Amino acid sequence: MITKKVPNWLTLITLAIGFIMATLDASIMNVAVATVQKELSLSSTSGTWIIDSYLLSFASLLLLGGVLANKFGSKPIYLVGMFLFLIGSISGGFSESGAWLIGSRFFQGVGAAFFMPSSLSLLVLSFEDKTERAKMLGIWSAVVSISSGVGPFVGGALIYGLGWRSIFFINVPLGIIGLVLAYCFAINPKSDRSLKLTVLPNLLSMIMLASFAYTLIEGGTYGIAYPPAIISFILFLITLFLFTSYERKSELPMIPLGLIKIRAFVFSNFTAVLLNSSMMGGLFIFGLYLQSSNHSTTLEAGAQLIPMMIVFMIGNIIFSRTVKKFGTDKMLIFGLLLAAIGTFVLTFSLHFTYLVYALIYAIANLGVGIVVPAMTMVAMQSATDKYSNFAGAIFNVARQIGSLFGVALLGVIFYQSSSPVIGAEISFAIMTIFYVLGIAFSIIGSKEKGKTIES
Repeated sequence: MITKKVPNWLTLITLAIGFIMATLDASIMNVAVATVQKELSLSSTSGTWIIDSYLLSFASLLLLGGVLANKFGSKPIYLVGMFLFLIGSISGGFSESGAWLIGSRFFQGVGAAFFMPSSLSLLVLSFEDKTERAKMLGIWSAVVSISSGVGPFVGGALIYGLGWRSIFFINVPLGIIGLVLAYCFAINPKSDRSLKLTVLPNLLSMIMLASFAYTLIEGGTYGIAYPPAIISFILFLITLFLFTSYERKSELPMIPLGLIKIRAFVFSNFTAVLLNSSMMGGLFIFGLYLQSSNHSTTLEAGAQLIPMMIVFMIGNIIFSRTVKKFGTDKMLIFGLLLAAIGTFVLTFSLHFTYLVYALIYAIANLGVGIVVPAMTMVAMQSATDKYSNFAGAIFNVARQIGSLFGVALLGVIFYQSSSPVIGAEISFAIMTIFYVLGIAFSIIGSKEKGKTIES
């Protein structure tokens, strides 16, 4: 399968660059949105859409990205996705209005939807030994987490020194380097050119995911009785029914039924939704809290977030070094438990000094840093190499739906609360509940390994 020997470190860097760009962009935008709103005279709703437009297109097209990777090959689709993300970044840097910027972010999401499933698939297939694969997943997560950890500070520094447009232009050199490295060093697994690309299921899946994402965004902002949100939810239910009916009757379903029947994979996706809801929603809320309650500048807020975020990397490293001894399932549950306890304590700690609640949030995020590679490993290994492209796509759909839901739900809670402190406290309480539910799903999933859901 691997046509040429490439050093492990080079393989990791090559396949992590896309994720680094995407996570940098997401974490930077969380501290940049307040500045962008002010300079472009945008409403709070537009600010939410700057973040969620990316998540909407990303979530809507991930399944298609997995199908295209399976037919045309992971490597070509990865390169196409990286190129589209680069174009979206350049467009975002030149945006002159909220609509233009939201459209650019949407285009970035399209590119990310293509390269992220392929990136996970290429990483898994590059390391055939399971122990080595687990180690590489841990290190890969650490590399990606560094970008999440330093992203807020990098964003604050760029905005302070060069203006908010620079947070998009920084993707240009990264994107070019990523394209060159992937073209030269990424493996090129066999594709299935005989796979038929049928229009109907792909169209239904895109409408289904887009309408669900839109419902979360608009319903979270204006309430569940908001007419466009109601119409969007009805459209989601209709397309979900049609898509499911088509998949059951199809000889070549878009989502292999064999994959969906794997219980451990299904429960790992439930955990992924809950984790990302808390992780990305929490980052969004904390960025807003520091700037609104503490009156921090974007640079100060970014610097203040670093110690709370950089621990992601430490958690990833802890996982890679201890997973062989304790096992993936135990590490996953331990990480979620640590995140749940830390977030619960954080709910009552915002009245203390920055050093106190920063330390508590760092402890919670240390748990998240352990969870991410553990959860990824459970999902990808339970799916087996046979379904790696599809599994990568579905797993990322779950994570991005979680991110979108978390940002939309916690964002509206924060904006509509009587004070930033109360908004943040309610948000952290909800995050705690999500982590506890994640523990329950992970325990169930660990007991269901090797089992399939009966037809």
